[in-house]
Amino acid sequence: MEQVIVKFTKRQVQIIDCLERGLSNIEISNELQINEHTVKVHLWRLYKKLGVSSRLQTLVAYQSMKVKDDSIDAKMALLERMYIMLYDMYQGLLVNRKDLKRILYEYKVIRNSYVVD
Repeated sequence: MEQVIVKFTKRQVQIIDCLERGLSNIEISNELQINEHTVKVHLWRLYKKLGVSSRLQTLVAYQSMKVKDDSIDAKMALLERMYIMLYDMYQGLLVNRKDLKRILYEYKVIRNSYVVD
């Protein structure tokens, strides 16, 4: 499988870093000292660039680009790391119960897309 090279701007990498820490749009805007609408525009452009539609999918796509091994095992290991990160965010109260349920459902959908019949 040919690996696609996607280039990210410095600001996009900063936004992704904030997503990894579980920050909300308003928290990202405060940290980066930009308008909340600008955060939403950056997220929209990231979604479009990566072909995704959520924060979790953005993180999975970004992290998977860092993984050199394209095997199912490597992808599953990545998803497990993402799951642990989400759990830690929940434990630290960075994600509420409703959002956690939605995120875990999305995690299962992504995980199941890697399972080969």
